[in-house]
Amino acid sequence: GSLDSAAAAASAAADSIGGFDDSLARARSSTDEAARLTADAARTMDSLADAMGVTLLGTQPLLPMANGFRTTAGQLRDLGGSLGGIGQALGTNRTDLAAVGTQLDRLARELNDLRGGIGLEGAGASPPLSWLFYGFLAWQLLPIVAAALGGRWLLAHTRGTAE
Repeated sequence: GSLDSAAAAASAAADSIGGFDDSLARARSSTDEAARLTADAARTMDSLADAMGVTLLGTQPLLPMANGFRTTAGQLRDLGGSLGGIGQALGTNRTDLAAVGTQLDRLARELNDLRGGIGLEGAGASPPLSWLFYGFLAWQLLPIVAAALGGRWLLAHTRGTAE
């Protein structure tokens, strides 16, 4: 029934979170590696900019290109910082996702337990849920039965006194 469907859906969602967690781990690894690569490239660009200051025959012909290398190095550092931030966010998402997966596993187990309890109830066992239902039903029927008996008694006594 619907409990079977809910338990299956919760279990499938928990399983898919495991696969999604693997994807997030690979994405974080890739962003961390890209951040390291951009930091290395920025250092190389800074070194190239420094090397542009070489003097040849009393002139520095490469010096005008140094600013371009320094600008690129700064942009690479900024990119590396952004990639590092993305990597940290992916790590946080993995942690949050793992917590959701744990809760979905727990929900699936509880739904299966509930389904099993309902199955036992139908097989003759008496879990507390059925006793609560029967107690509630008796409580609701008590005023109805009392009103019917009281009405019958009043009807019997009013007919007897009217004749």
